[in-house]
Amino acid sequence: MPHWYEKLIKKKELKETGVYIGDIHNKDGHHRLFICLLRGLLVFFACYGTVVGVIEAFSLPYNMPIVTVFFFFISMLVALLYWRKFLFYPGYILILIVFTSYLVKYYLYANSGYQAIINQIYSEYSDYFKLLSVREAQEFFSNRYVTVTIAMCFIGTFLALLLNVTISGYMNLLETILITFPFLEIAFFIDLKPPVYCIILLLSVYFCVGIQQAMGTFRMQVKGKNSPEFIRFKRKKETKHIYQSSASGTLKIYLFSLAVSLILGLCFIPTYYANKTESAPNALRAEADNLVKIFVQNGFTGLFDRYDSTGGLNHGHLGGVSNVRPDFETDIKVTFAPYTYDTVYLKSFTGNYYQANTWYSHTYTEERVFLSGNDIQTFDHLYMPTSEAKGKMTVENVDLVYSLPLLPYYSVTEQETIPLGESLTVSYSPHVGTEYPKMYDELPEAYDTYIHEKCLYVPETIRAELADYCIEAEFTGIATSTFTEPASGTVTESYDPVTGELISNASFEEINAYRLALANEVYAHFIKDFSYTMAPGSTPYNKDYVEYFLTTQKRGFCAHFASSAVMLLRTMGVPARYVEGYCIPATLIADDAKPVAGESVADWYSGPSELSEQGVISLEVNDSYAHAWIEIYLEGYGFVPFEVTPADLGNENEGLSDLAALFSGLFSFEFNLETDLEDVTAQPPELPDEEPLFPRLSLSAKALLVPLCIFFGVLASILFMFFIIRLILISHKRNKWLKEGNYKELVYEKYEILNKKIQKQILSKRNHSTNENPLPDELCKLLSSHLSKDKIAKKTTSFPEVNYERFAALLNKALYSSKGITPEEYKELLNMFKDLNKQLSFTE
Repeated sequence: MPHWYEKLIKKKELKETGVYIGDIHNKDGHHRLFICLLRGLLVFFACYGTVVGVIEAFSLPYNMPIVTVFFFFISMLVALLYWRKFLFYPGYILILIVFTSYLVKYYLYANSGYQAIINQIYSEYSDYFKLLSVREAQEFFSNRYVTVTIAMCFIGTFLALLLNVTISGYMNLLETILITFPFLEIAFFIDLKPPVYCIILLLSVYFCVGIQQAMGTFRMQVKGKNSPEFIRFKRKKETKHIYQSSASGTLKIYLFSLAVSLILGLCFIPTYYANKTESAPNALRAEADNLVKIFVQNGFTGLFDRYDSTGGLNHGHLGGVSNVRPDFETDIKVTFAPYTYDTVYLKSFTGNYYQANTWYSHTYTEERVFLSGNDIQTFDHLYMPTSEAKGKMTVENVDLVYSLPLLPYYSVTEQETIPLGESLTVSYSPHVGTEYPKMYDELPEAYDTYIHEKCLYVPETIRAELADYCIEAEFTGIATSTFTEPASGTVTESYDPVTGELISNASFEEINAYRLALANEVYAHFIKDFSYTMAPGSTPYNKDYVEYFLTTQKRGFCAHFASSAVMLLRTMGVPARYVEGYCIPATLIADDAKPVAGESVADWYSGPSELSEQGVISLEVNDSYAHAWIEIYLEGYGFVPFEVTPADLGNENEGLSDLAALFSGLFSFEFNLETDLEDVTAQPPELPDEEPLFPRLSLSAKALLVPLCIFFGVLASILFMFFIIRLILISHKRNKWLKEGNYKELVYEKYEILNKKIQKQILSKRNHSTNENPLPDELCKLLSSHLSKDKIAKKTTSFPEVNYERFAALLNKALYSSKGITPEEYKELLNMFKDLNKQLSFTE
């Protein structure tokens, strides 16, 4: 560094700490070139293990020799940028320029190879999750062997630049893992296995980087040949001095890391390749699967909501909600007297007109007469059961930000909203039993037109697609755009295209039976071929909500099923409409209902009941019970509710409680310590003629225990051998010093042992500090003071008296004199060391 800058640092450190340590140079240097090459090897192994591991896991073709040579070359090149200061910044700039120019030159090949990799990944994920369709990128060239190889070279270059920063620059384990392992997780997530040698290479890099980071002696300044022995750096407000990286130390650490990685890899090969066992349902894994499905089909845009949802309900707005996450806080509070085992529905919104992924409560007649939601509800009240049942219900808005109407079926009270914190009491005539009572025979012309025209409306943009879908699904109804053809010969039903009047040779009972049969077919079709999820992903901007759900998405929540069912039924000539609100199942009533004291059942309900008298109850309903369903028009009976959402909702509303189980399903390494129980009646499988080198064992306790025993046995053997070899080397070194007459090193070794022992005893018995590195005279004073005061030792046994003055003189001569000591003096010192060590051992 510049002289003036060095002076500033010196002045500042002397002011702050009172001590300044300048650059201490090592004339032999630190073998910077060798260190750079070793780090280049780490970068190569990390880069190669990551990219090749992913490519081979997905069975993509590539030229291995070219990729191997190129990765090795680029890794060494970027690592050598740390060799000399003048190479560092110009080198990075030059590499980026060359990288960019070649990327522009071979853009079509690189892009085609990259798209081939993406397409293959999408294809594997599609097969794993059984997705109907996925996005597919365009490949300019069909020869994947060439294009994938070129793409790998560019990806490897970019990855090597990043890894060189985390390894050569900072030696940061976390950053290295974050750069490499997520690529492998793409394969692990769907149970594809990268080659074992790639995993071993990566593990060796992780171990080596982690050890060097923990030791803190990995740093290497970007300087010239005369690098200082220490590196000075600031950590917060404190100045630190550490040794620069050592070439021999780096090599030893890496060889140790590679050995451990090889042992781990060889021990766990059977486990690694074993067939994956079925694991228990995992909430986090299910959530991750949903997000992956959304991304594979829709990309990143499918992961985000374009507007908020209230328990999944949006007043007819569809397609902009990626996932529904109930907060399970109370939305409404309902007070009533139960009377049926059936689900109680509270209507909030009725969708009559569908256009551009939105349901509207209003509609127009053919004469362009506007019918609002209130107008339609007024007509709906023409259908009021003539049964004896009469009920009363109070609905309180506890936490609904939007003021919504919430009415039970066949309410006498007119529809009105319930502001936050307020309640509304309504009277209604509930339907009890399995048969709907006939209510009204003649309809006003406007309402009849609304039912038989507007409740059959299908947008032109999706009409043909829905008709084709009904035919492919083999529904018994007729998919028609005019609704004038007979329905599969089962019932003859048509409508005058001008007046809209019903022309029918069949009875209302036959027509209604036909409509209910079609609704049940649609429901059965959903159960068979679709899945319920609260995280289906948002509908793409350029797609219709219903068409996309039926033909591509194949999964969704209640709004998906209800909207699609209405469109399918309308396509087949069944008047239907979409409804949002809250459902109150019998299980919720049984589990969470609270009796209301002081209220008479007669004041809340009268008439036939399927239940024994339950009393008046109060029930808190949270947002997980917000729901969407459909209404089918039955001739003579009006619009009746019909459930089309599959009932097996799975674990959508379960919380994430077990932290250990939370993450177990995210990765493919699942260890099951329970021995699998096999069916004793099953026939034994046929064995192959030749056993594989590493059989794919099941993940039972035995299969897992054997590799663990081998691993720990090998590890213990390595540690034992290391200890033995270390003792041998130390003994060899001492014998060499003794033959050469180098008594200084031998005496200093004994001196250090004696000093540590006395320091340990004094610090443990006295509450004061001592000099940790005393001179011989100071050490003798400590020994004399400590041992002379130990009365117990002198009474219980007799030790030879040590002449401390003679001991100090011999120590000074051995350690500081240029002539050293004679063999006789060394033997004398050795005996003194033995006597003092015995006395210190006795006083412990």
